[in-house]
This record gives sequence, C-alpha cells and structure tokens, in this order.
Amino acid sequence: MHYVYILYSETGRRRYVGMTADAEQRLAMHNAGKVRSTKAYRPWRRIWLEEFQTVEEARKRELFLKTGNGRYGLCHKGLNHFLPQRGNSFITTNECNQIRP
Repeated sequence: MHYVYILYSETGRRRYVGMTADAEQRLAMHNAGKVRSTKAYRPWRRIWLEEFQTVEEARKRELFLKTGNGRYGLCHKGLNHFLPQRGNSFITTNECNQIRP
C-alpha cells in the first residue's frame, strides 16, 4: 500500500502534502525533525490520509493536491481552515465557495 497524507502544523500554521509506504513511520520522522522541509514547524499532525494500490497512483494524487484545483477539493471536504490564503489568514467557508471549481 502507498499513502498520500496531509500534515498540519499549528505552530507554523502550515500544511504539508506528501506520500509514503508507511504513514505512521513518516509522521514520526516529520515530528522527530528528520525531514528538512518540515523540521522548523514541528509538531505536525495528520489531517488527511488516502490509500493507493500503486506508487504511481499515489504520486499522481500527491501532485494533484499540491495544485490549485487540489486545494479547492480540500476546501470542499471541510479542510478550508487548514489552507492558509495569505500570510496567517485562512480561507473562510464563504471564500471557499468562491474558489473556482
């Protein structure tokens, strides 16, 4: 199995999208500071996890979630409060409805 996950840092108010074959171990690595791109914003918590049969499917989904349309999809799954718009302000439900489909 391969997983695509989204992490959220309360301290840095940031979101991170990644993929792995072991979701629990990867979260532990993020929180242990072993991932350079997330080290400064610890601790992290997982807010989304999807499972895929192949690494190709997982990679495709990961790349999609990093696009504007992917963020739009997350917005409409009720995760808008984890999506910083500019600076430290977050996308409101009303703004979420105004994002392009």
